[in-house]
Parts: sequence; structure tokens; C-alpha cells
Amino acid sequence: MASDDDYMRRTVILEEEVPNAESYISQYKIGIDHQQRRLRNLNYELGRLNERIGDVDHDT
Repeated sequence: MASDDDYMRRTVILEEEVPNAESYISQYKIGIDHQQRRLRNLNYELGRLNERIGDVDHDT
């Protein structure tokens, strides 16, 4: 009987969650894209700071 209850519980969970999987994946991809943009921006800013530091070192 317990295995039947477990099976039914799993079935209900799958029926509720699987349709949401596409939404979860979409949100995950949006989060990844956002993090990649932030990393590109930070890398750009780091490059600019390195150029400024390099310019200061050459002037002294």
C-alpha cells in the first residue's frame, strides 16, 4: 500500500511540476544571460582600470 501511495504522490508531483519545467528553464536561461552581461561589463571596467594603472606607471 505504501508503494502505491508513493507512486501516486510522485505522479501528482510530476503532473504539477513537469508543465512548469519550461518556465523554470526559461528563467534559468534569463539568469545566465544576466550574469554573462554583468561579467562582460565587469571585465570591460577591469580592462579600463588596468589601462589607467598602466598609464600611471608609465608616467612615473
